[in-house]
Amino acid sequence: MNPKTKSAHSPVPYKISGCMQGENMLIVYGDENTYAPLIAEIMFDGGYTVGEDTGKLGNHMKANAEFIVRACNSHDELLEAIRAILFQVYQGKVLERDACINQARAAIAKAEGK
Repeated sequence: MNPKTKSAHSPVPYKISGCMQGENMLIVYGDENTYAPLIAEIMFDGGYTVGEDTGKLGNHMKANAEFIVRACNSHDELLEAIRAILFQVYQGKVLERDACINQARAAIAKAEGK
């Protein structure tokens, strides 16, 4: 694929679909009450968190799914904030500095799940 060609992806926001113990976690978009198209599947590898009952799902699997969802859902805002900051730097402008800082902080908070 040409690196300058932007491929279309499924619309965000993505979310984690509920899963039963011992099953794979699904990352989907759309309404879970209807057909929710699958974006990714986090495979259950049988791993459990050390020190916990073997009846509990490993925390790493849930953490991986949450990380993927946060990264995808905040991607556009992070790029937009970085582009705005770079534009201000290249133009030598400081008038919109506070707006750029606020935009960047909001994008970072979203990426961090806050």
